Order: sequence, then structure tokens, then C-alpha cells
Amino acid sequence: MHSIIFQITSKITALARSGYITHARKLFDEMPKRDTVAWNSMLTGYSHLGLHQEALSLFQQMRTSNTKPDHFTFTTTLNACGASSSFLNGTKIHALVIALGCQSSIPVNNSLIDMYGKCLSPFSANKVFQEMNDSNEVSWGSLLFAYTNSGQFDAAASVFKFMPKKVGVAWNIMISGLGQYGEIELCLEMFKEMRESFREPDQYTYSALISACAESLEIGVFESMGTLTQVSWNAIIDVYMKAGDTSEAFLSFQRMPDKNVVSWTSMITGYARNWHSKTGDVTSSCEPLLGACSTHSEVETGTNVGATLIDLEPRKETSYYVLLSNLYCTRGRWKEAEMVRKAMVDEGLKKIPGCSWIEVGNKCSKKNALLTHGLPCGFLSCEINQAHVDVRVESGFCLGLVEALLFSLVI
Repeated sequence: MHSIIFQITSKITALARSGYITHARKLFDEMPKRDTVAWNSMLTGYSHLGLHQEALSLFQQMRTSNTKPDHFTFTTTLNACGASSSFLNGTKIHALVIALGCQSSIPVNNSLIDMYGKCLSPFSANKVFQEMNDSNEVSWGSLLFAYTNSGQFDAAASVFKFMPKKVGVAWNIMISGLGQYGEIELCLEMFKEMRESFREPDQYTYSALISACAESLEIGVFESMGTLTQVSWNAIIDVYMKAGDTSEAFLSFQRMPDKNVVSWTSMITGYARNWHSKTGDVTSSCEPLLGACSTHSEVETGTNVGATLIDLEPRKETSYYVLLSNLYCTRGRWKEAEMVRKAMVDEGLKKIPGCSWIEVGNKCSKKNALLTHGLPCGFLSCEINQAHVDVRVESGFCLGLVEALLFSLVI
């Protein structure tokens, strides 16, 4: 029986982690017998997906089933209480923690402090902290958050001062808390102290700082501090995207001296987040980004941007299709390139032939590209195919350029 319970619990965990929470719950409900681990697995699945009310409801069912909760149960359920600001449920679970003798568990106590902090009860959080026999960095950080989250910065400053070790998270909590309550000058002062203490700010630091100061702080302040690192640029992009200002995000992206995977990812995810509400702004910013990807052979990013633009406005521009097709050709992904071209034809779009303007005797005349001179595509294909064979046989030259040229002449 134990082996069967273990196998089913593993399946529940896998389904929940993959987002199939309904299937996981169905499997859970069909279990002939459940142990504490099975209940914890289902509770964790709800909690990780932000389904906190469902987690609390399941915990009540667990209590009526006479299954004894353990410290994993309490940490997960207390997290659900804090995330949903359910102070009443949190105090009931706290009483149960004491009744079952789990108050000596550091993770459970840390979860209690965190829950009270999120429920804006720093007094209760401090009481739990003072009653702990042992504490760690998480305990101190949770207590610090409890005070900053409720705006009690004098008490927070005292906790911060007496912390055995001021880790990066503690600085971030202080900066974020001050910014949350509009204490901009104190927020900047804390940031300066952080740098003077040789603690390197991370992306969370910059995100908290920029978010807090977004309305009153220009990027120039960061430049004057000499703090615009690659990490801070990425944070600036992320903040603009979260605010829905895709234009400013793209301007910041352009100004970055160096771009890494995080930079490109922030742009892509930002556009994806905003495309339903601000299609026009997203399109205007995505177009130059796609062009930049094409210029710098950023194939993976470019294909994502191109696909986004086509989804947004499938009938607007042939250039989206052409650039995306050429990017696929660059990587030798001929099947995908052909599918893009086919989609372009299905939408009734045609590639405009290239042309040149020539001035002769104060008159301008237009000369169209090769395909407009009456040469049939079949003839061109034959000639290029022959060149393809000749080049391959004689020199072993890379065939990608020839194939891309042939592909560009099909439409």
C-alpha cells in the first residue's frame, strides 16, 4: 500500500508542477488512502500556483480527515494565509502549531513571522521572533519585512542595525519598503549606504529603487552615481515594461552599451505582457527590434519578435514575413522559412520588388529588380540550381547564401 501511495503522490506532484492542478486534484480525490506527504503535495501544488484559498480549504479537509500535519504542512499553509492576508486563519494555525508542539521548528517560526508581516501585524511577528530559541538570516529578514511592510521604519532601522549579518536581501527589503511608502530621499540614502558598505546591488535592488522612484527620478540620477551597470539597465527595462511603457523600455534597450540574454528576454516578455492592451506601441517598438535582430543575426530573439508582430498584425507588413523568413534561412531552417512565406501568400501579401532610380537628362526613371525584366522564375531557379552544383563541386563553398538567394526570388 505504501508503494502505491508513493507512486500516486509522485504523479500528483508532477501534474501540479506542470500546471495540471485539476488533474492532480482528481487523482488525489481518487486515492483510496492518503498520508501526510500526499496532503502536503496537493497543498504545495495549490500554493505554488497562487491558489491560496483552495490551499486553505484543503487544509481544513485534512484536519477533518484526522491526518496529522507536519512542519511542511504548516509552512505551506501559513504561506497561503500570508499571501491572501488571512489573519484569522493564520492565528488559528499558529494555535495549532503550539498545540502540536511544532513551535521549535525554525522554518515554521519563519513562516509565522512572514505571515504576520504580510497581514500587517509586526507586533505578533516580533513576539514569535522573541520566543525563538534559534534564528537564522531568514528569521531576521522576515522580521525586518514585517516592520517595513507596515511602515514602521524606526523599528525596522533598529532591527536592521542589530542584524548579525546584513545580507543583500536585507538591504533590498529596506529600499523596497521605503520606496513603497514614498520615502524617496531615505530610499536613495539607503542605496548609497549599501554601495559604501561594498555590498553589490542586484537586479532586485535596482527594480525596487527604480519602481519606488519612477515618478520623481530620472535615469540621470543613476548616471551621476555611476551605477548604470548591465544589471541596472535590465532592471530599468523591466520596470518600464511592467508599467506598460514599451517605448521608454525600447529607448533604454537601445542605450544599453552591452546586451545579454536577460536584456533580450526582458524585451520579449515585456512585449508579450503588453501586446493585448497597447498593440500600436508594441508594434512600433517591435519593428526596429526585429530589424536589429536581423542585422546582428540574433536568430532566436528575432524569430520570437517576428512571430509576435505577425500575430499582432498579420495583414499589415510584408517586411515582417521577409525578415523572419531570412532569419530562418540564416540558420538553415528552410522548412520554417517556407512556412513563413506560405503564410505571407495565404494572407494575400506580396513582396514588393526592389528598384533603382536613375537620373538621365534631368529625368528620373525607375529600374525594377531582376524579376521584373521578364525572366521567368523557373529559368532563374534553373540557373541558380546549376550555380549551386558548380560551386559545391568546385570549391565546397557554404551553400546557405545561394539557397537564401534562391528562396528570396520565389516570391
